[in-house]
Amino acid sequence: MLRRFTCQQTVLGETVRKLLSGTPPHRLNINLKENRLTLSNLDIQIWKNVAEDVIDSLDEVGIKYVLIKALSVPYVRMEDVDLLIEREDDIYEALSILHKKKYSLYRDRYSLNPLKITAIQHRKNTQVDIYPEPAWFNMKYAPRFFITSNRVKRTVWGIDAYMPNPTLDMYIVATHSYNHGFISLAEAAHVIRLILENKINWNMLKKLACTFKLKHALIPFLKMAQLSLSEDEIDKKMIKLINDILRKDTLSRIYIGWFTKTLLNGFPLRLPLTMRILSASVRLFRPSLRPYTKVYDELSGYVLAFFLRGNTRKLVRWEKNESLNNNS
Repeated sequence: MLRRFTCQQTVLGETVRKLLSGTPPHRLNINLKENRLTLSNLDIQIWKNVAEDVIDSLDEVGIKYVLIKALSVPYVRMEDVDLLIEREDDIYEALSILHKKKYSLYRDRYSLNPLKITAIQHRKNTQVDIYPEPAWFNMKYAPRFFITSNRVKRTVWGIDAYMPNPTLDMYIVATHSYNHGFISLAEAAHVIRLILENKINWNMLKKLACTFKLKHALIPFLKMAQLSLSEDEIDKKMIKLINDILRKDTLSRIYIGWFTKTLLNGFPLRLPLTMRILSASVRLFRPSLRPYTKVYDELSGYVLAFFLRGNTRKLVRWEKNESLNNNS
């Protein structure tokens, strides 16, 4: 059960409070599709059926997966079942399972990793995305196997699955939204709910954001939580983290300026691609990143996105389908 909210009467806090309390989103004066919301129970049921079918098959053979970006928000609309699978042998076994289930396999044109695969079963509206490493658009956000080693069994929409712990769940959703330049009300509400209902490891969050130079990706979500929660609901460690980030990181201060102006227009919040390219460019000059990620790869992902924008066919047929037949 969702406990009673005592949010400050800000527009943001009121909107999040109403959504998490079960108010139908068409009463919130927002665009449902752009905010990853729906009035239909069918959408989440389709997602649940696909996720449960695939996860049961992965659990049966002992594949180490992590179900990521599974938003626990009323009226949410999720079209993708997103799985982080980091061991290469596990990836091929998972692809073999999907192949047998009549999924067509495609690789992402934006990704430099050939094992970033999208599986589509054309008679369904939900696709399965396989992430072979913790990266969005070639932007790495965590060490290899760190998220997998910290996975926990949790329940979402009635499905028991291995998922990130609540701290990593929050971090993954925040960095994904930043990388895609888009913060929906569903994603904002999911992160705020995680903060309300769980003990967040703020030290882990800070260490990841500092190590991968992604404090500016985290700061809009932290600020939204600060604006949405009452004083007795706000963890003082979160306020300290916000103040530390804004005091030490120029890029985060730029992003807070963007956030403050954009929030006046309501959800979704759209981050211009040019700002993300600027951020990646700034990250080129941070040598402490080099042991963890090739920032040139991240920048190339944004440049590809810029030149391929408007091209709805972002996927090409995966070239290694024949290897699945050999392994079957």
